[in-house]
Amino acid sequence: TDPAQWDAFATTVGRVDVLINNAGIMPIGPFTSEPAAVTRQIFEINTFGPIHGARTFAPRMIEQGSGHIINIASAVGRVALAGGATYSASKHAVVGFTEALREELEPYSVHVSMVLPVIVNTELSVGVAATRGVPKVTPEQVASVIMDVITHPAAEAWVPRWSQPMARATMVLPRRLQDWARWVTKADVALSSSDSHVREAYEADVRGR
Repeated sequence: TDPAQWDAFATTVGRVDVLINNAGIMPIGPFTSEPAAVTRQIFEINTFGPIHGARTFAPRMIEQGSGHIINIASAVGRVALAGGATYSASKHAVVGFTEALREELEPYSVHVSMVLPVIVNTELSVGVAATRGVPKVTPEQVASVIMDVITHPAAEAWVPRWSQPMARATMVLPRRLQDWARWVTKADVALSSSDSHVREAYEADVRGR
């Protein structure tokens, strides 16, 4: 969240060929009871983090004539979920930023990609149920897709891979059918029905309590 620390880091490490922006937090709950400080913190880490990273390293990659920036977004960057309005918004912003930056840096032989995992089995998703038909993925599965993207640059890659065409097909449906699909897969309650007791320690940590 600190551009000065990004600059100091860049000076320390020297040449960077691949930058993976992977930091993120996911406080969840009704937006109407979310403190403004929590909203700001979500965007500071989830959205401005990748922006600071790109601002620091993109000029260096342009100068060296190559490079690859990979932003870890989320499936909710394409398909928003109730109970995580600000988190969804922060990841939507990452998606838009990545797509625009990709167009800007392409003439300089600098690749820009985004990886969109479904719910990953980490501390961030503790107490959150997987959507029906789309089980949680492991960090190793996410890492495998990232490695594939490094080897074969792609604009967008989902984890698991097979969920991308399914999500794309759902997004072109009329709104009523989209809502039906969300109900069938329980995506409409994936976050809002999370176990608050199980998430208590994580929520306290990321909310700064």
